[in-house]
Amino acid sequence: MKESKFPKKKKVWIIAGSVALVAVLVVWLAYSVIPHTIFAGLTNYYMPNYAKDTAKPLEKALLQAGAKKVCENATNGRDPDNTEPSYNAYYQFSVGSEEAVHTLQRVTKENGYELRPTPSDDKTVQDFEDRTSKDSTYTDLKPGKVELVASVYSDTTNKQLAYCGGKGFQGDATHTGVVLALRLPSFK
Repeated sequence: MKESKFPKKKKVWIIAGSVALVAVLVVWLAYSVIPHTIFAGLTNYYMPNYAKDTAKPLEKALLQAGAKKVCENATNGRDPDNTEPSYNAYYQFSVGSEEAVHTLQRVTKENGYELRPTPSDDKTVQDFEDRTSKDSTYTDLKPGKVELVASVYSDTTNKQLAYCGGKGFQGDATHTGVVLALRLPSFK
């Protein structure tokens, strides 16, 4: 058996040092990184979504006007890669698209927004937006405007139009889909 160039004591120190380094790394992960990640995830989950809170009066008015909420998706803006609170809600109206547009414009105007038509590449979708009427009132966000975007899906397409959590809504002569998207400025 060939003798190693390193003395036995040096081998022991190298092995002991490697084991100690791994142990320190494991302890650091166990007490610092992993709990912080879990804590951040849990606190992020339970933190309020300012965009959803801002949309509540609109949603209440749309539901009172006869809309049925199909689903929603949102982010509270407290992720490292996403600092803007946003909220998207999908509604089904049991009316034609013309009446749905009228209701949407009335409800948004009553809540301080001025929706303006925007160009759409899809002839079956009418898009609207207001990016200037309302200031964000949240002091822990950067100063800026509330951005409201709405899409009204035509009553003539008669097909699945938009999806949220595997759900969709129909567009036909007596059903119109509406998507409302609200975004706030980034956190400071």
